[in-house]
Amino acid sequence: DIDIDVVAVLNDTVGTLMACAFKENSCQMIINTEWGAFGDDGALDSIRTEYDRFVDQHSINPGKQL
Repeated sequence: DIDIDVVAVLNDTVGTLMACAFKENSCQMIINTEWGAFGDDGALDSIRTEYDRFVDQHSINPGKQL
């Protein structure tokens, strides 16, 4: 048995972003949540930014996979 505490679950994309932010912490970065289609029912409307709405409106599937 190994006694560990899981503090985050992430994939390769998020891991790469975190590694780069650690190395160059004075930069700006995009936060990739990879929520997929979560939010199609409006659940994310309260936290969507003007940029989220712009990208959605100009996507090939507006209103889907927010």
